[in-house]
Amino acid sequence: MIEVWDPDDFSMPESLGFETITETDLFELVEKETWALSMEFSRDGAKLAIYGRDRKLRLFNVYTGKLMKIFDETLAVYQGYTSQPTDSMVYLTKESLEKKLVVEKQLEDVWDSELVTPEALPNVQFSESGEYIVFGCMLGLKILNIETNKLVRILGKDEQ
Repeated sequence: MIEVWDPDDFSMPESLGFETITETDLFELVEKETWALSMEFSRDGAKLAIYGRDRKLRLFNVYTGKLMKIFDETLAVYQGYTSQPTDSMVYLTKESLEKKLVVEKQLEDVWDSELVTPEALPNVQFSESGEYIVFGCMLGLKILNIETNKLVRILGKDEQ
């Protein structure tokens, strides 16, 4: 659950477009039985991105508390990339997928351990304009245009 309060008097901030947390989607993580591995506010403070343990990147409108978008980064999605056209940005050979899945499952074990360090957690960043979001994924660094829901680029993908 995400809680919101004024740091001076611990009341609900008046600048928000809701009066109680029940008017929002801020219970999303609890409802989905997941937790945040990474959080980032956009530069203007209007958006909040949360990368959850369930490998879903959630984008919230801070002022309304409503969920704007969910980007599915689950391993099942990546398994579908082997059937993409070979010129697709997300295409993976079956061999490459199998190698990456082994590494990702080991990473999940680290996420679930008591010895996890901040360096092992995914990182989410907004661009200065707030139009793009950048985060690490199984393929490298993914750059998404959150206004158009388009994948702009993947940096660090296997170089053939």
